[in-house]
Amino acid sequence: PISGIQLERGERDQPTDLLGAVKLSGSAGGLRYGMLSAFEDDVSWRARDAAGDTLNVGADGRSFSAFRLLYEQSDVDRFGLGYLGTWVDGPSFDANVHGIDLHYGKGSGLWNVDVQLMRSDKREVSGNGAIVDVRYAPTSTYQHKFELEYFDDQIDINDMGFLRRNNYRGTQYIFSYAFPKPSSWYRATRGTVVLRHHQNLEGETVDSGVFWRNTLEVKGRNTIRTGVGWLAPRTEDRNSRGNGRYDAKARPWWQVLWSTNASKLLTYSFGVGGIGEDLGGYTSNLSAGVTARMSDSLYFDLDLAFKRRDDWIVYRGGRQFGAFDAYDVQPTFDLNWFIRANHQIKFRLQWAGVKAYEDGYYETPILSGALQELDRLDVRDNFTVSLLTAQLRYRWEIAPLTDLYVVYNRGNQLPGSHEDEFTSLFTDSFVDPVDRKSTRLNSSHLVISYAVFCLKK
Repeated sequence: PISGIQLERGERDQPTDLLGAVKLSGSAGGLRYGMLSAFEDDVSWRARDAAGDTLNVGADGRSFSAFRLLYEQSDVDRFGLGYLGTWVDGPSFDANVHGIDLHYGKGSGLWNVDVQLMRSDKREVSGNGAIVDVRYAPTSTYQHKFELEYFDDQIDINDMGFLRRNNYRGTQYIFSYAFPKPSSWYRATRGTVVLRHHQNLEGETVDSGVFWRNTLEVKGRNTIRTGVGWLAPRTEDRNSRGNGRYDAKARPWWQVLWSTNASKLLTYSFGVGGIGEDLGGYTSNLSAGVTARMSDSLYFDLDLAFKRRDDWIVYRGGRQFGAFDAYDVQPTFDLNWFIRANHQIKFRLQWAGVKAYEDGYYETPILSGALQELDRLDVRDNFTVSLLTAQLRYRWEIAPLTDLYVVYNRGNQLPGSHEDEFTSLFTDSFVDPVDRKSTRLNSSHLVISYAVFCLKK
């Protein structure tokens, strides 16, 4: 951040250009190793100064590196010891993560134990975490798995990895079953039952519930996926970005998805579901999709997801939240054309459109408790979202594990509006590249990259 300079909305999410990357892997006896490094070009953002004038600010590109080392021995029982390290160097800070993993499994498959220990160093602040998984499989039909997790409030691996949150400890039990033999009315079925309980390090429940998921393959190779769950009351301590916490109500969750035989020329899928919201409202989900295999070398996917939200909680800054009734539409289109065995063209288009109508204004309590409703003195803060990404990619496999990519990306994000309908939100994002409201965010760029993915000893 620079004093008096404010980046335009969405600028930090713009893609960066890749200068180059290299990957090396190999093995020697029971030892395997791999290394990956990538380097960004310098970046430039649009910003405004204190007087409101537009200007460009820049920064040096970052570099990313990862190193993996794993020794395994599996004559009878399996034993493994590994190391994984990542390094991110940038103009603002350096972020390093180091992890040790241990693995042990009986040759019979009855027991397996996996342990991961990790440490992060970012902005001269260190954090630690650990995961322990124990799996017990008495038969090929049933399996039990116990997971223990601990992450302190300083660990951060998200510069080159993903951690949903830190500052928690908890356990999870997973019971899995699988019946691969057909019966009189189904071909196969499998599923899981999950019991989860997580607390922050202050002892407050932040994630707890029980879930059941099942996949059933019926006659005709149609598949039915079902799920049902109950999420216990919890303390929400992340949404306010450090500006307090609030109590969230218990919530139900369910889903049903039906898909037809994937080997047919046309494959269809339909889904319904829902989940409760923190204030007691409810979100309903609908989805539909079709896959058309025009030939062995050409096929496309078209999917549509729709959500109707009630009492959707959205952070509005400081201690304030808005409760919204909203409509969420997200279509996706994929086209794959394999011109020859080593030549492919892929086109992908994704769009997310949201229209939200404020139904309440809240703030976090001073100490603890539910969100406190406030009187709204000004007009209600309705908003829209329109975010589009499109990519056209050509891939040429010059040799095994050696590829040339030519990629064209296009992305648009419209500013919030109170008037636009979904049709105009989509067409404006895709068709109109003109910055008609001065805050429209557009990006189009062409990337050509040559990648040698593996050099083996």
